[in-house]
Amino acid sequence: DATTGWPQGDAVAFLDHSGEKHGVDGAVIDAAGNFCCALWGAHRVELYAPSGELLSKVALPAHYPTCPAFIGESFDRLAITSAWTNLGDKAQSMPAEGATYVIDGWAQGLPEPAVLL
Repeated sequence: DATTGWPQGDAVAFLDHSGEKHGVDGAVIDAAGNFCCALWGAHRVELYAPSGELLSKVALPAHYPTCPAFIGESFDRLAITSAWTNLGDKAQSMPAEGATYVIDGWAQGLPEPAVLL
């Protein structure tokens, strides 16, 4: 609703990865309204149009990417964190885990809205 900001009608699934072996973790919306998400256990981030169409994907060295965020003066760099804790003995043999990766020019972000506390 334009006056309250709350959605109207029944909920509709935008993206369904329930049949996959990976999970959808952190996500961010870019300047064009595209949905960018980290795929836990899948070594990648994906970019979806507002229609739900897969636009692009980028492979990462880490198995468990966690949260994308736009950075840089122009918000044209995407930083993606990855998990290292709670991997148990696997963490020692997975040196790419726990790093932060940066993809330049893949998508264009917007600054986060300012919040007055």
